[in-house]
Amino acid sequence: MARSTRPAILSVVLVVLLSACATVPPPTPMPTTPAPTPYPSETPLPCPSGHERYVDGDTGFSVCYPSGWTTSRYEDAEKKAVGVDFTAPTETASPVPKRISVRAAAVTATYDEAQLLEDFVIELMNRRARSGQEVVPIQSILVDGWQAAEDVQEGPVQLGGVQVRVTQWMAGFPAYQNMWYISISGPSEPKEEVETIYRQFLLEFHLLPRS
Repeated sequence: MARSTRPAILSVVLVVLLSACATVPPPTPMPTTPAPTPYPSETPLPCPSGHERYVDGDTGFSVCYPSGWTTSRYEDAEKKAVGVDFTAPTETASPVPKRISVRAAAVTATYDEAQLLEDFVIELMNRRARSGQEVVPIQSILVDGWQAAEDVQEGPVQLGGVQVRVTQWMAGFPAYQNMWYISISGPSEPKEEVETIYRQFLLEFHLLPRS
């Protein structure tokens, strides 16, 4: 497959303030991964009102996403990753676009799920330390029955000469010889809007069954 160029979507990046004195505590032990819940691809449940279904047989997932958002699939051959961006329509009232990203990065056939998850937990804690935020225990959640780790960060960013606050939620988990990453970024106000979209997206996210 030829490598495609990721669309030039305005990237929302949290401002990173290096903190030389930050100390990263050891990662919080993660519970044992439970057996994943198979997703019935033949008869999927209907999407909630205001959402539509996206099925990506190549990447291997299905999800209900907000109606009216655009989808853009991309490939990163260098990192052996593929993904899809879901981007909200531009809002005049807010200079910060809302965007959800799903990315699957291939891992070796001999990968260890527990180690991959622990490595991701350490990565999230290091991000907090580098940005000068308090290093707190990383949350453990389930995504489609798979054990995942998640974190949220908030910080200022300059857009069009205006300083705004941006929130980013991210979850990651190993499954089917991939490390999966689901993230959303958007304006911090109204405060609960980005998290609400993120939670609904995770609820409707399913990995397609493997033969």
